[in-house]
Amino acid sequence: MPCCLFALLIFGFPRLAVAALWLFTPWVGRAFPGGALLPLLGIALLPYTLLWYLVVMNVYGGHWGLWQVIFLVLALTFDFSSYGGAARRRRD
Repeated sequence: MPCCLFALLIFGFPRLAVAALWLFTPWVGRAFPGGALLPLLGIALLPYTLLWYLVVMNVYGGHWGLWQVIFLVLALTFDFSSYGGAARRRRD
């Protein structure tokens, strides 16, 4: 049951999901050993892409195969479509 709740958290509130991963797991530290600047930029600008990057780096060991790239493009599409939808709502 907690996994299902976390999946709902990811899709509804991706920035909150990244913050939870950062606070309660070592995933962000493993994916970004150099510091906190890139994860903070990811939270601010591309949260779905950051989540997928964290999954690839921690679950798949950093191996970028065809499916990982396809889902990366899908995550980028989600991120950019959220910006486009917000701009359209402001314009209307």
